[in-house]
Amino acid sequence: MSTLSTSTLARTSQALIVASFVTVVALHLADATLIASTGATLAYDGRLNFLSELARTDFGPAMTSVFLMLGLACALSARAMHRTERARAARAVAGIAILFVLLALLPTDLRDFRGAINASTCRDPSRIEPCTWVGRAHDVLPNVLFALIGLTWWELRRSRAPEWAPAVQAGRVCGAIALVLLIAAEVYLRVALPEAPLWVGLTQKAVVAPALVWFALVNETLARASMPSIAARALAV
Repeated sequence: MSTLSTSTLARTSQALIVASFVTVVALHLADATLIASTGATLAYDGRLNFLSELARTDFGPAMTSVFLMLGLACALSARAMHRTERARAARAVAGIAILFVLLALLPTDLRDFRGAINASTCRDPSRIEPCTWVGRAHDVLPNVLFALIGLTWWELRRSRAPEWAPAVQAGRVCGAIALVLLIAAEVYLRVALPEAPLWVGLTQKAVVAPALVWFALVNETLARASMPSIAARALAV
């Protein structure tokens, strides 16, 4: 990895993010079936079920590979950021990389959001499968991941470096888009599925999609910042 240029690291990270996004869209178009540890099966509903629950379907290996691809993408971005002397932001992104790997290694527990909403809690005996310590650990990881994404944006903003201004501004725009999508998702759920909890698959994806777009744009900034200016190229001739 140390022999690769900063631009190559950033472009490779971008490609992995795009591949992950396309894979997730394809999995939502597929007729996925959730498979519980009890042997029970349930159709995956993209409106209710979370992204990580795709790893518990008959397409599980594909979703696990998405987590690993995103982990590798963030590791490459962290390395590229470190080279541009954004050490604090690089550490935050490295932490995100580790969390994606943990999401792949620690699968979530399944729950049934249809009708009997109480069955989504660990105390309810009518759950599709019992809670496990692995599943509980998994459910904590996304909260830490989102916190590190926010910390990454804050560290880039705090640097006030002109070359990072586009990424900081893109973060504001993506955050605003996430808020609009989150509100739209919640309004839709109140109308279509009034019994649904406040935080389900659709609301999660309303936040995840802009976050992935922002990381792709961060890598675009990394790639462009690492390119020599026209004046520098002219002097090198």
